Amino acid sequence: MPCLQRRSHSRESIQASILRFSGKRRLLESHGVDVLNVHGSIGMSRTAAHLAGDFGILVSLGNTLLEIGVHLAASLLECLYMEFSDLMWNRLAQQPMQFQDEFALAPDRPGHGIELDSSALEHYSRPH
Repeated sequence: MPCLQRRSHSRESIQASILRFSGKRRLLESHGVDVLNVHGSIGMSRTAAHLAGDFGILVSLGNTLLEIGVHLAASLLECLYMEFSDLMWNRLAQQPMQFQDEFALAPDRPGHGIELDSSALEHYSRPH
């Protein structure tokens, strides 16, 4: 089962997280980062990660919705670690992201593997 180790962010990846794609390219070209943070759309994250790989730079994956990030991180050879924040939306999944020995486990269910819990959706859609 694919998995990624949970680690803390490095200073180098955080500074890159605020840049658009062209800024990330310039940062890589100037060798100004040791680990590049990628986040946002899956397509742009994959493109930025592959570009970083061309420069021999590893990436950290920023926080994503539910388990989508662990799938993306596991699919990127360049991914050193991923960010995971246990936010409210994680309570909407029937089977939230699993960790074992500080590794995030990519589900082996079909597709993205995320099934929403209808009772949780009902509960959190009501005003409190």
